[in-house]
Amino acid sequence: MTNRALLASRDVAKGYNKDHWNFATRGNHDVKVLNKVFTKFKYNSYGENIVASLLTNSYINGSVTLANVKESIYGAICAMMFDDADSNWGHADNFLGIGFDNSAKQEFGVSIDKMGQIHFEIYQ
Repeated sequence: MTNRALLASRDVAKGYNKDHWNFATRGNHDVKVLNKVFTKFKYNSYGENIVASLLTNSYINGSVTLANVKESIYGAICAMMFDDADSNWGHADNFLGIGFDNSAKQEFGVSIDKMGQIHFEIYQ
C-alpha cells in the first residue's frame, strides 16, 4: 500500500459515487472512472477487484463499525482468493499480480464507495 495508491483508490470510489455505478445492476466495472484515475496518477497498468459487501445496508442507515469494515474486507479477499472459479480465478490472479510486469513495483489501495462496494485496486 502506498499513499499514491490510496489516493487513487479514493478517487475510484468518488467516481463510482458520482456515476451511481452499482456494478451488480449496471454490469461490470466503471471503466471510464478507472481510466481517468489511471491517467491522472500516471500508472502503466491497473486491475480492479470489486465486491458488494455486507456494508451496503449499514452505509445506508449509518451504522457501520470498524469491525464491519474489517469483516467485509477479509471476507471479500477470502472469497476472491479461494472461491473464484466462477470468474475463472481472475480476481485471485489480480491479487497475486499475475499478468503484471514482475520487474516493476506494484501498488495496492482499498476504498469503499457510498453503495458499500469495496474496491481493491492494483496499480503498476
